[in-house]
Amino acid sequence: LADSNDSWRSTDRSHAFTCQAIRLGFTIGVSELLKRAVHKERPDGSDFKSFPSMHTGVAVASMGWKWQFGIPIAIGTGGFRIAANKHDAVDVLGGALIGGLSHTLCER
Repeated sequence: LADSNDSWRSTDRSHAFTCQAIRLGFTIGVSELLKRAVHKERPDGSDFKSFPSMHTGVAVASMGWKWQFGIPIAIGTGGFRIAANKHDAVDVLGGALIGGLSHTLCER
């Protein structure tokens, strides 16, 4: 959300939204490939797509590196995924790392 807000306010919206799409595409693509390759069971036993946490990855990729809004949402997303028994801390950290790496692909 913070990243979308920044993109709307950007003087070059086209570039800003393109960067956002690249970061999200990278995060979702890498996360999905890892889920299929690693095949780790979720803590609740529902399936074998635990690592990495794509929800956390997308939250980090979308946060725009803002302490005021984006970072608390990204941290909360990871915490809630653990609380919901869908991931453990390693899954959430993996997702956060992928989302963080996506910011190196395209800077505004």
